Amino acid sequence: MPIQNLEIKSQEDIEYTLMPEDIYVCKIKDLEEIDQKKYNSDETEKAIRVKLIIAEGEYTGSSLIKTVRPIINTGFEGGQASNLYILMRSVLGDNFEHSLDVLNSIIGQQVRAVVKVKKGQKGEYNVVDDFMKVKGEIRTEDIPVIEPVEDKIPF
Repeated sequence: MPIQNLEIKSQEDIEYTLMPEDIYVCKIKDLEEIDQKKYNSDETEKAIRVKLIIAEGEYTGSSLIKTVRPIINTGFEGGQASNLYILMRSVLGDNFEHSLDVLNSIIGQQVRAVVKVKKGQKGEYNVVDDFMKVKGEIRTEDIPVIEPVEDKIPF
């Protein structure tokens, strides 16, 4: 049977501001559970989309996104610590309970995001490469939010 009521959309280039590589103080705006394709597989897995808002400097209010797997691995015995563990340790310190309540408690907290510039098929784009603890006083007033055109960055 032919398709009758389907709107076909074209993928358009996404416009966004390319930020220089730097460490930015950010507020964790939201955590979202998503499905993502597993690496080298057609299967999907659950992941966490971390939505950040830059809290200081020239790019205040700009959005960043980092997708992390829901695994807390401290990296002992020569392994690499998981991105989720690094994020939570950067906000909560070294000792925290591994639970959804504790994970959700980081929403609204601040963290430093190490932002890198990567090159893809369609040009350069920003990625959050690492997280670090905030130094000094933490900004408490509301941060004006500049909403991105789209959550996804072209590769």
